[in-house]
Amino acid sequence: MAKIRKLFLLSLLLLAMGSVWNCFAQAKKSTGESKIVAVPATSVRPAAGFSIGFRLIPRLSMDASPVKMTALKSDAPLMLSNVEVENLSAKEVQSVRFDWYLFEGLTSKSVIKQGRTKLVKTKNFQANEKKLVKCPLPSFDQMFSSLTKNGYISGKYFVEPVVGEVVYADGTKWQRDDKANPDKATP
Repeated sequence: MAKIRKLFLLSLLLLAMGSVWNCFAQAKKSTGESKIVAVPATSVRPAAGFSIGFRLIPRLSMDASPVKMTALKSDAPLMLSNVEVENLSAKEVQSVRFDWYLFEGLTSKSVIKQGRTKLVKTKNFQANEKKLVKCPLPSFDQMFSSLTKNGYISGKYFVEPVVGEVVYADGTKWQRDDKANPDKATP
């Protein structure tokens, strides 16, 4: 009797698994697509309690720029990839450069690392227009490798990008003069 009960339960389990598999196969067939999302390989290994955030409003006091950041976007885990900007000037903008600052903790004003992106072309960026542009920050490894202990990183970090330079279509430019700005572009 015990053997029959075990066989009955096993057959019910196999039927249920077959039914689930069939539903999955039908769903896959009907959509015609499957997608695998991978977290990028990194040599810097986040430890328990690690977090990274991106802030739109910088904690350092800085002069306003003629191009304002209005949103931060990410296409990949762990890093910022795009910034929505608004042209507040009366001129057409040809390109922008972003400066970035890395802080540990939500309230710290001590900059741990900083850098500057290459110029990003904005193509026909007219006055009072908003546009989504690439924000080529360093990779996760480039940003955090010097802060690791035995290959691991822990803590709560915040990356804060700001507009550092604006090049207009007429060839003139606006550049941030704040002391906190770095002198070199980062890869």
